Amino acid sequence: MAYRVRDPGGVERWILDTGLPRFSGKNFDGYVGSAVDITRLGRAHAELSNLSRQLMQAHERERAALATTLREDLCQRMAALTLRLHNLEGGTHDGEVAAINQELVSLIGEIAAAPDAVHQRLELLGLSTAARGFCEDLSGRYDVAIHFQDEDVPGDLPSDIALALFRVLQEATVNAVVHSGAGEVWVSVRGTDAEIRLQVVDRGVGFDTEGAVPSDGIGLVAIRERLKLVDGHSRIGSRPGEGTRVEAWVPLRRGA
Repeated sequence: MAYRVRDPGGVERWILDTGLPRFSGKNFDGYVGSAVDITRLGRAHAELSNLSRQLMQAHERERAALATTLREDLCQRMAALTLRLHNLEGGTHDGEVAAINQELVSLIGEIAAAPDAVHQRLELLGLSTAARGFCEDLSGRYDVAIHFQDEDVPGDLPSDIALALFRVLQEATVNAVVHSGAGEVWVSVRGTDAEIRLQVVDRGVGFDTEGAVPSDGIGLVAIRERLKLVDGHSRIGSRPGEGTRVEAWVPLRRGA
């Protein structure tokens, strides 16, 4: 076990405990092992974790800004083009129509290059409806049955919690569909007064959680880092040949 401790002077240190309990019959004799100071490694890991979360936040801000541009700029331009078309009454307007057509083609290209408008979908539809739509789309694209259930999910979830859980759902479900080899995946989102819980389960190939990092290991790290942004936690269980279960939960009262 690795521990983070604070000495009387306020300095934090990371200690790796390799002790094992020893017994004489039923009597506990104590621990035999060692405690190694891994402060440099612990600090490096904490700094990398903090950097990872900062990059995720920056990425989400960029997506949100681009989505705002899509809504406020491109949509306004398309509305203006629609008005121009309505004003073309009779006569010969081939040049005008061609110009409008060319601009519409350009707008379509810009819209296709824009990021997914997850922020707007969550704001307009809520977590449950947006998650269900994502699962239905993923199921159709990969021909994998995704069974989605939701229960007592608040419609007014804080935007950061809804976004974090949706991103975790995306990551875990895509991992299950792409890497597990399973023909079915079960996804559920459930709410209580205290927290929101997400679960993604497959019965695919699985992996050894104590062994080498699986091909989707980076995604599993991303899940943990995303949840830290909203004081959330996760548990990932898997065994070779027995599938994988990803569980995540976020308190509705920060610090809970």
